Amino acid sequence: MPTIQTKPFVAGNSQAIRLPKDFAYPDNTPLILTKHNGVITIRPVENLSTVPEIFAQIGKQMGEFERIELDETERNW
Repeated sequence: MPTIQTKPFVAGNSQAIRLPKDFAYPDNTPLILTKHNGVITIRPVENLSTVPEIFAQIGKQMGEFERIELDETERNW
């Protein structure tokens, strides 16, 4: 697997990197970015059937949390 070294730069209000031609995706390719333990991974969206899997992975990374019960007091707006 080829490896390159690059530095981020500011593009508008975002941080960006340049991908060399050998690493580039076709124009308008939807991409998924994930960050785990400080490592950023970029991969193309294979198709919409992968969306549930993506959300499941995000849920695992967020961990379990307790739902809070909301007060259902009637309001006179």
